[in-house]
Amino acid sequence: SKPFSPGPSIPLPHTGPLIMPPFPRPPFPIKKTETMIPSDDPVRLLSAFVEGMDLSELYHTYDRIRKNQASPRQMLKIMVYAAMNGIFSSRDIEAACRRDINFMFLLEGMPAPDHATISRFLSLHLSACSKDLLAETTSTLQSLGETSRKTVFIDGTKIEANANKYTFVWKKSVTKNQQKLFDKAVSLVAECETMYGVRAVYNGQISLRRPEQLFQNRPRRCLHETEGGRHAERPAETGL
Repeated sequence: SKPFSPGPSIPLPHTGPLIMPPFPRPPFPIKKTETMIPSDDPVRLLSAFVEGMDLSELYHTYDRIRKNQASPRQMLKIMVYAAMNGIFSSRDIEAACRRDINFMFLLEGMPAPDHATISRFLSLHLSACSKDLLAETTSTLQSLGETSRKTVFIDGTKIEANANKYTFVWKKSVTKNQQKLFDKAVSLVAECETMYGVRAVYNGQISLRRPEQLFQNRPRRCLHETEGGRHAERPAETGL
């Protein structure tokens, strides 16, 4: 068999270094996002709702607003939409603004805010007028017939108590022991009446009309010196 021999070399027309042209980053037009999002998507309802709100209090928290960044209204939109989807971290919100088409729709073509801008918006601007915005939201929902204010719903939120050895207290447990606590308080006050001669219970109810008498007539203790040089406490005589 004949040995393999390479064929004649063919010179390339361009012998210099191969340089790839820069890949242009196409802008994401707003019209394209509108066509990609369904007409019944909740993000459209949220955007229209915030557009109808009076955000003058929010805008007053700014000294100046830059043109090439998201407006306070757009920032509020992405904050509310992030909360609706369980996104609360500023870095996660920033990532969603860069990747999620719904967040891009709310930004209306503006660049995605970074996590520092999002944190400043929450701590400096939104916190200063959050109560007014929530009140306006409630009033708007009532005017639209979405709420009636006739029923208060409890969502099971647990509130931490700093005066209890347990972190959380169940409502049923508090209701069950409430009457026992009242009976114990009445019994204790009745005992104080016997000891100090001050009446505070009338028809099974505690009435602190003269609570200063309990303090004035409390048994006082004094120190007396014993034979060994030590001091001991003994109850002092009280005149009732």
